[in-house]
Amino acid sequence: MLRAPSMLALLLPLAASLGPLACDQAPARSTLSGWPPGEPVRAGACEFLLQSAALYHSTEWHLEVKVEARNTGPEAVRDAVYLGQGMIFGGLGQAIAGVVAISYAPGGDGLPLWLAAPLAIVLTDLCTYGFHRFVHANRFMWREHGIHHVPDKVNALDVNTAHWLDILLNNVAAQAPMLALGLGPEAIFIATIARGLQTFAIHANVDMRLGGLGHVLMGPEHHRLHHSARVAEAGNYATILTLWDRVFGTFTWAPGRRVERVGVAEPDSFPASHQILASALHPLRWWLGERAASSSPDARRRSVSPRAGR
Repeated sequence: MLRAPSMLALLLPLAASLGPLACDQAPARSTLSGWPPGEPVRAGACEFLLQSAALYHSTEWHLEVKVEARNTGPEAVRDAVYLGQGMIFGGLGQAIAGVVAISYAPGGDGLPLWLAAPLAIVLTDLCTYGFHRFVHANRFMWREHGIHHVPDKVNALDVNTAHWLDILLNNVAAQAPMLALGLGPEAIFIATIARGLQTFAIHANVDMRLGGLGHVLMGPEHHRLHHSARVAEAGNYATILTLWDRVFGTFTWAPGRRVERVGVAEPDSFPASHQILASALHPLRWWLGERAASSSPDARRRSVSPRAGR
């Protein structure tokens, strides 16, 4: 079992190695107009790949303190396909966020970096928390986000197992508010890297315990609860801080609390995780099925009946 100091020892060198990437990629000017064309896509793709490879190898492959077995061969093939998809649609989402925010970003030099960076981290965590709550609550969006919850394991590469629309919209939700508020590219890169590091860290298949830090920072034991097949304990929607789950009453972590089974409550309602094409089409097929059912004569009769739904 890894305690908090061991976890930090793993993450800090990785964060330090990615710091120069952010600084090298960030333009000199701190306003939105300082972004070179196409820069969010290139930087986002590089960051995604480096974080995936570095964190996965530095934890799951080199530490024998795993919660679950490693992925099998077919699961590794699935993860490789989803990794490529994540790079494409993650970068595209960042680019869309930049285009959307151009019309709203204020001018001027903005906040100093020492203030803008923490603000960006807290803001992106709030925005992704809100988006995460939404995709769990909305019936259509759950059909695409649920693809991420189908695997019966949680590890650093399973984070890539996600519907392309989920990846794209999540990146827009994370980036657009920071850009619209005019936060500088350096602060946005720091927040993006912090979110990326945490995304892989909280999915890591290692028995990490944060101890007292678990009341402030999210870790693998928090997010494993989020992946629980028991809906009542599947809270912990935030990525970086426990703040927003505490504020909105969705914090379900307690020291030593264990998950009996990860996955979705009704596995038969989704394609198997290795069925990549079927998973990509699943939300559309569900929507078409719902439309067909709602337009049937029986459905129309139920909609006007005072006893409908009883």
